[in-house]
Amino acid sequence: MVNDTFYKMFKHRKVTPILTLFIGFFLRAWQLPLNRFHQDEALYAYFARLIASQQNVWLQTPLLDKPPLNYYLTGATIGLFWIDPKNPVLAEFIARLPHLFAATVSIALLYQLSKRLFNLDAALIISGLFALAPFAISFATTLFAETLLTCVLLAGLLAGTHQKLGWLGVWLATAVALKPTALYFFPLVFGVLGIYLSSQPLKQTIWKSLRQFGAAFAAGIVLLLAWQLLRPDAAPFWAAGADTYNPQRFIRPDEIQARLLTLGALWQHQFGSIGLMIASTPIILWGLLKPRQRPITKTLTLFLVTFVIGYCAWHWLIAFNIRDRYFLPLTPLVCLLFGWGLYQLMQSISDNGSSRYLSPIIMTSVFVVFGIAGIQAANAQHPVGGDHGAYDGIEQIAQELRGTPTGTVLYDLGLDWHWRFYLYESDVFIAWQPGPDNIAEDVDVHARNDPNPRYVVLLELQTEQELIRSLAAVNYQIDLVLAPQTRFGTTSLRLYRISPTP
Repeated sequence: MVNDTFYKMFKHRKVTPILTLFIGFFLRAWQLPLNRFHQDEALYAYFARLIASQQNVWLQTPLLDKPPLNYYLTGATIGLFWIDPKNPVLAEFIARLPHLFAATVSIALLYQLSKRLFNLDAALIISGLFALAPFAISFATTLFAETLLTCVLLAGLLAGTHQKLGWLGVWLATAVALKPTALYFFPLVFGVLGIYLSSQPLKQTIWKSLRQFGAAFAAGIVLLLAWQLLRPDAAPFWAAGADTYNPQRFIRPDEIQARLLTLGALWQHQFGSIGLMIASTPIILWGLLKPRQRPITKTLTLFLVTFVIGYCAWHWLIAFNIRDRYFLPLTPLVCLLFGWGLYQLMQSISDNGSSRYLSPIIMTSVFVVFGIAGIQAANAQHPVGGDHGAYDGIEQIAQELRGTPTGTVLYDLGLDWHWRFYLYESDVFIAWQPGPDNIAEDVDVHARNDPNPRYVVLLELQTEQELIRSLAAVNYQIDLVLAPQTRFGTTSLRLYRISPTP
């Protein structure tokens, strides 16, 4: 037994798993009020509001390049709670709740899965690492589908280890309804379950299990296709997704180094620091290569390492956009491998009769370093996940605009998705324009005979100077109305009123 003194107080009382879950929830929930929506999050939240208000339940007009389940889960949460449309921060908070719930449940699922694949001692370590994982914390309250997808994949793996293949089919169909890229993880699920179940007595015949899986999975896919049939005038999401995301080429030689460096930075954020990332490599290798392991365990860990390397190589060599959220479902695998390596290292120290304090020192050091990175992530200090201050103050600007007269015009230079959410059900008319010259042209044509006020929100000082010159040519000017500060004491968004030059 590993580290009797380390686990003696907890392993038979269920205290450690409950404490781990509580800490994980606290770190994930801490950032709820910190970040405004990223551009994609604002779009997803707008879709959810269309569903919740029943203005466009089947999303027939928006061009969707992803399946709809993420939008419907968020919309259902918004619909269950009364939301004052004039309070965008409250709307943000409620929209994030399903993702916070999934992020917290994922800790419990990984704990149960680790017990099935390894043992209780390893599960305590693995779930503890995942509760503190900065990458997982950074995405816990975002509206990206990967948070839900990670939870669903873990649920499917756990159901499979219990030989509940009907539920496995349900969870995998749910994964596809969240993102088509869930298909990338099907080899992982089938590989892990194939290796694990090969060492277990089967509860029923393989054909009966396959029928249960096939029926459940097919039912989920049929529901997804039926939803598409309810929006006949809209392009299928899979076609739009292929047009948007399929690069249809390998990377060029001049892209090799830059993309490799980007992947390296993402791996650093998985561990929270480059030091821990480097230190994790020999620990993972120890867990993989240590002798006198069960053959099934060695095969399983080798398969997990192979999948992680293959997934990263796929995103490196194919010219996909490398977005941080694509690597969130790998975080439980990283914790599995790292935690299993730590467990094996502690076992070797114990078997060799080393100092009784060496194991607790190593374990405590790892968790302290990981915990510091987790606290930083909870305070939005890692450059992955949400907006991290880029849109601080947009809610104040939205409140200011809601107080303007009916018919107010807001010229939009790139924040359209944000305004659709933050100014939802307002009387402000949002007019997108491609540039400052276009705004000046529209003002020259329409503002002279229209008494309604006109505003514009700018993000860059260069655009401000261009707009001043363009408006001056038609005898108009801009006057600063509001410039809220970001959390860093700077200003990123400025609200201006457009008025005639005196």
